[in-house]
Amino acid sequence: MITDEARTMSLHARDEDVLSRSTLELLKLTGCGYPTVTDIIDQCCQACIPPVVTGLQLLQVRRESQSAFRPTTLADLDKVLHGGLPAGTVTEIAGPSGCGKTQFSIMLSVLSAMSGDSDTSVVYIDTEGAFSAGRLVEVARSKFPSHFQSDQDIVDLASRVHVDSIQSCISLMKRKALSERSLPPVHTEVPPITFDETTLPSLDNFYSSGTDSTISVYEYEHAQDTWEKLGCHTLGYPHDLYLRTDVLLLADLFRRSVRV
Repeated sequence: MITDEARTMSLHARDEDVLSRSTLELLKLTGCGYPTVTDIIDQCCQACIPPVVTGLQLLQVRRESQSAFRPTTLADLDKVLHGGLPAGTVTEIAGPSGCGKTQFSIMLSVLSAMSGDSDTSVVYIDTEGAFSAGRLVEVARSKFPSHFQSDQDIVDLASRVHVDSIQSCISLMKRKALSERSLPPVHTEVPPITFDETTLPSLDNFYSSGTDSTISVYEYEHAQDTWEKLGCHTLGYPHDLYLRTDVLLLADLFRRSVRV
């Protein structure tokens, strides 16, 4: 039987926080007896257990979520991505210089401008000065010749692609301030964070709109410990370290798979 203390504890703590602690830690934190702490753990376990779904339900959800992906028109890539790039998320495209990242981004700009009505616009944030209006026209005409037969079609496309040159964090913050005045209100409770930050942001800054929550206290304490052990001076340091480690692990994996 679940006690009132267990129910109150579950309302004021994340299930992940409770389950990441040992029984002894929960006894010290709550000041409750062993039976009450056991009830708290049981209730949190029940809350974390996902509901049982059938294969048919999963298939229906998959079919309904197809619109949440934007096809790249590259059949093999769309197959690997299960329909294309996920909408409403940030997708990072990484690779060595000259591999086609800018070309791919320009193609996505064309696709995005074509995906909606005449009011649909695209913001292309150029941090390297690599955007080419001529290349945008070439991609549009070569990939979709039936859609861009006249010069007016090209003019309409180009007028919907807004290129913004961002060369520093200061210019980025200025651009963000201008965008907030013209765009619909979004989640503004969490202040923007740049890689120039010299301290680890507070727990409230680690907000995810996908889960509508922040990270757990245990995860934040782990981040603080990692920050101190690595001797991080800016927020960009652990970010770059993560990327380098990720690339090295992938490279090692590919090398091992080739040997096999």
